Amino acid sequence: MSTPYIPYKEKLKDPQWLEKRGEIVERDNYTCRYCATTSNLQVHHFCYNAETRNPWDVEDECLVTLCKTCHFNNHRLDLSPLERDLYKILQTAGFTQDDYCQLLLREANILIQKYKG
Repeated sequence: MSTPYIPYKEKLKDPQWLEKRGEIVERDNYTCRYCATTSNLQVHHFCYNAETRNPWDVEDECLVTLCKTCHFNNHRLDLSPLERDLYKILQTAGFTQDDYCQLLLREANILIQKYKG
């Protein structure tokens, strides 16, 4: 039985993530690791658990505290121009970048299954 799709925004409200997020921000001394500001802090994932894509299912070493600006800039640099254009279109429909990544991951898994046999 497949797990129902849960938008990434909703996963960020889960108590498991809120607890882990708090631990990471505390570990990083409530400071952005890129610019050293102490306001508008978020936690960035360098990688995700490929099976669940749950933000709390990753090792602490894959997480870092960033301010909102550094976090945005980090994600912006991860996308090709075509991906940025597609993301902007989906964003107008309410998709977040993480929803977009989940969509790409789902599509990739469909293609893998199709070509496996």
